[in-house]
Amino acid sequence: MDLILGEADAAIEIKASDRVGEKTRGLHLFQQENKVKKSYIVCRESLPRAVSPQITILPWQIFCEKLWAGEII
Repeated sequence: MDLILGEADAAIEIKASDRVGEKTRGLHLFQQENKVKKSYIVCRESLPRAVSPQITILPWQIFCEKLWAGEII
């Protein structure tokens, strides 16, 4: 886990990779233990996608746009 925004409103994991695998064990465990509302993996992939109903992969540009627009927290 790299960032926690608000009162566990969002948990963020940041990856430098342009292709993120499906291994999200750390994020899943943190989410279960802390009742996080939303979880994101921010990376250099070109398109957003859902890893699970609780975890979304977002390209860093889209993450920044959503963050500044108030859509993340």
